[in-house]
Amino acid sequence: MTFQEAADLAGELRPRFVLPGHWDMFADNPGDPDAFSDYLDAKYPGQVTCLRPGIAEPVRLTRPASGL
Repeated sequence: MTFQEAADLAGELRPRFVLPGHWDMFADNPGDPDAFSDYLDAKYPGQVTCLRPGIAEPVRLTRPASGL
């Protein structure tokens, strides 16, 4: 899956957040999280938030007060 395909899938599914997590894991799949995030923002502005934590940085998602 290319970064464009991944971003388009996220745009179709509309999760609140996406984490580009498989970049730079394999020699044949270096990926580019900046390109993914830029494409997502350009094609689906304000619809999906791309989280970019640092390596081994924990991510904590909490439920909004409204319960949604």
